[in-house]
Amino acid sequence: MSRLSPLQSTSQNNTLFILMGGPGASGWNLLQSAALLIPAQLGLTIILPDHRGTGLSTVLGCDDNDSQTITTGCITYLISKWDIEGLNQFSITAAAHDLSVQIQVYQADHPGRISIYAVSYGTLWLDRFLQIYPTLIPSAIMDGVINPILALNKTDETETKENGPGFLNSKVLYLNIIQSERWLAPNESEIDKETVLAWHRSTLMAPNNSEQTISFRAQWPKYPLDQYYAKVASYSPLLMLSGQLDPATTFPLASQLASITSKTRTFYGIPLAGHVTLNIAKVGFYCPLHLMLAWAFPNNFPSEWNDPQCIRSLPTTLDFVGATPLGQEYSMKFLNISRPFGNDSYDSIPDSNFLFFPHNSSLEDIS
Repeated sequence: MSRLSPLQSTSQNNTLFILMGGPGASGWNLLQSAALLIPAQLGLTIILPDHRGTGLSTVLGCDDNDSQTITTGCITYLISKWDIEGLNQFSITAAAHDLSVQIQVYQADHPGRISIYAVSYGTLWLDRFLQIYPTLIPSAIMDGVINPILALNKTDETETKENGPGFLNSKVLYLNIIQSERWLAPNESEIDKETVLAWHRSTLMAPNNSEQTISFRAQWPKYPLDQYYAKVASYSPLLMLSGQLDPATTFPLASQLASITSKTRTFYGIPLAGHVTLNIAKVGFYCPLHLMLAWAFPNNFPSEWNDPQCIRSLPTTLDFVGATPLGQEYSMKFLNISRPFGNDSYDSIPDSNFLFFPHNSSLEDIS
């Protein structure tokens, strides 16, 4: 795992573990963003653990050089090197056990408060961890939430070059987890290649790896499902954040999860945010970042940071210009737009879509 230390030592250690997405992405992918969004002046130690099979862990690759070019020869190599039982150890549950060991060893040397912030696939990793170890940490946050029960978003992996380094992103680990426990929902029958490709062609936007994923399904040595599969942790206090325009871990699936966990989880929908809501802080909208930090370390940040009313101050219409100076810079750089696009007839997002679901309430309470 990697560590970002605070600018100055404090009387109490406050440490945030950040779980990367994928599956297959290394924590190293978050180094720059973590340092930018949570600067050292805030006094937090940031830990970026690597999921088993990528990063500083043992990289799961297709040859002795950890190639990520998936072929039938890659499958043969994996079985020869690891055998089936060995490959079975590269799972979500195994990664949850690894995280437990890392936290307990770290806390023994650095007593203090530890919280976990997870993004994308990392939210599924965190959910599995909280199922097995519900008492190790006092708070947790999910951003870009994957629904553990539904498996409709088959490929939530960020697109990478075919031969990118397995150190940063292991496509082999990605396929091992997707094929084993994310391809089908509970009790769902196998889906043939023609159906999958028809779904792919019918979408406006989708990753380009659907054919590869389905082509190797029958041959892939899938690991057996355990008792934690398709279950939801009852852990509390847990904060969930979801962007309404998230194309990867979609808002409807996050909302469905929020509706069945409202007694133990607090859910905030963020208007016009995409995948991983904290990213909007990069253009000057700090509401999700403040909510996350205040949830993780309530004694270290202003109490008003924990107030979800800040969500109401976020933009709810798109004009492609940007509502902050930094946002306007991005619009000029990437879109060459300095004036509102179109005829000003924008549809505002209804309030009911981004009201928060506090735990111990139901959807009916706030509709």
